[in-house]
Parts: sequence; C-alpha cells; structure tokens
Amino acid sequence: INESGFFSGNEYARRISPTWVAEHRSYFRKANDDFKMAARYVKRDRWSDAIPIWQKYAVSSDEKVAGRACYNMALASEVEGNLPLALEWANRAWKQHGLKKARQYILLLEQRMAQQSRLDEQMKDM
Repeated sequence: INESGFFSGNEYARRISPTWVAEHRSYFRKANDDFKMAARYVKRDRWSDAIPIWQKYAVSSDEKVAGRACYNMALASEVEGNLPLALEWANRAWKQHGLKKARQYILLLEQRMAQQSRLDEQMKDM
C-alpha cells in the first residue's frame, strides 16, 4: 500500500509540476553562403553571431530568402526566451513572405506562450 501510494503521488506530481522538456527545431541553412555561415555559428551555440546575418536578409527583395531569414529570427528569439518577439518574426515569415512552414510554428509559439502564462500564474506565489 505504501509503495502504491508513493507511486500514485509521484505520478500526480509529475503531471502538475513544471518540468524541463527538450525540443527539436529545424532552421534554414542553405539559402545562400551567409546562411551556411550562420548555421556554423548555431552548431557552436553562438546564436548571437547568426542573428545579424539573418537580420540582414530579413529585408531582402527575394521573398524566399527573406521568409527563411524571418523564420530563423523567430527561432533565435525563442532560443533567447523572447516568445513574443519569436511570434512577431514567425508572423512576418508567414504573412509578409508566405513561408508555409511558419504557420505551424506560429501555432506552436502560441501554445508555448499560453503554457508560459499558465506556469507564471501557478508559480507567482512561490
């Protein structure tokens, strides 16, 4: 009975307590040579070095390249923990440049923001 109670309590706590979860995100690496350089920075976890490269191409006249740059900027913003900015970049990739991959990412970011809001509410008194 003791073991059963411990197990049940442990499982319940796992369901209601915040936990770290590893996520996988893909980004665009092959739009041009600068994107390849940015990809090398990202592989070494140097997102801050990749960001200026993508920012430069986010205003490109080539819609495909600009969309990909905006999408990568959304990922970089998420990695830095700025979900509202990530959502802005993802919306720009979809609405201004028509990048279809960004639609699903927008939904994911909105879900993450709702979860973060819920977590903040639950943890505010701690």
